[in-house]
Amino acid sequence: MTVVAANGSNPPILYQGSALAMLAQPGCPACHCARDATHACLAWLDVEGRASPAFLSRICASRGLCGRHTWQMFAHSGTTSGLADVYRHVVAAVADEPCAAPAGCAVCLRETTAGDSLLDALLDELVTADRRPYKRNGGLCVLHLRRAAKLSRNRDMRWLIRFLITRLTEPAPELELLSGVSSSAWCGRAASFLDGSVLIGHPAG
Repeated sequence: MTVVAANGSNPPILYQGSALAMLAQPGCPACHCARDATHACLAWLDVEGRASPAFLSRICASRGLCGRHTWQMFAHSGTTSGLADVYRHVVAAVADEPCAAPAGCAVCLRETTAGDSLLDALLDELVTADRRPYKRNGGLCVLHLRRAAKLSRNRDMRWLIRFLITRLTEPAPELELLSGVSSSAWCGRAASFLDGSVLIGHPAG
């Protein structure tokens, strides 16, 4: 299979500078970083990436993008031209090697790499940084706290776990309306099973 000449080999590296800057907006900073990395990657793919042999080869190896990123690329460009350019190479690759096992989605990999980069830097910077911005805007979600635990390399995760447990067990009047269970009962039940091992396989201590 022949791939057209490249203007660039890889999407832009989005995360640079201080990880603490990602705490300025509400919500999980790793989710924000992964989302921004995905948007940057798809924008690059729509303009330059479809002419990059290296990146197109990775997409062909994964038999195209995953369903979520295929729809996101279509929504980003607003036309089918970008997808058509990419998938004509994918179709040719499948015809050449119909039985090859597909690799993982290339954009998913960029998304995960960006999130991991942010988490690794954030864990380092939070050792000495003011924790109030982290707590004020909600901190890491359960998914990314689990991921952070895998990347922790013996860094202290206990206060992060305790903060998430506290946040998840705060009284929520809307849950009372939906479930018919009082907020205090809900908090008691949640606290009875929400611990570090349940959340991320890491002791809350």
